[in-house]
Amino acid sequence: MKSPKFILAAMIALGTLVTFSPMTRAAEDAPATKQAPRGGARFTPEERVKQMDAQLKLSDEQKTKITAIYKDEADKSAELRKKTELSQQERGEAMRKMRTETTDKVKKILTAEQTEKWDKYLKEQQSRRGQSRKAGGGNQ
Repeated sequence: MKSPKFILAAMIALGTLVTFSPMTRAAEDAPATKQAPRGGARFTPEERVKQMDAQLKLSDEQKTKITAIYKDEADKSAELRKKTELSQQERGEAMRKMRTETTDKVKKILTAEQTEKWDKYLKEQQSRRGQSRKAGGGNQ
């Protein structure tokens, strides 16, 4: 006959497995595009356009064109992250260059008024991120 301690330990192990297994599976099934490796948000191209639309009231044509630009950037960004032969600094420089090029392409699609609003919005966001990092809230 098994000892009561062994049975109790087996019950605890089984309970733990039953309790945490669904959480682990849910985490594995979560879309990878939602979180950046260092914990920052990484949005889908569609989410980015939705955010822009809320600020700028984009036309359907603008939404289509900007979504395509952001999808292209996402594909190139994923490829760049896979290039292990690049140093972290080289990869960072390439990412910054790519983001600048993407921003330039997007701005060509916006009206002058939308560009002005978008620039103002981006500066506000950048300022908030900077304040968060200074306060110790950022982990980048």
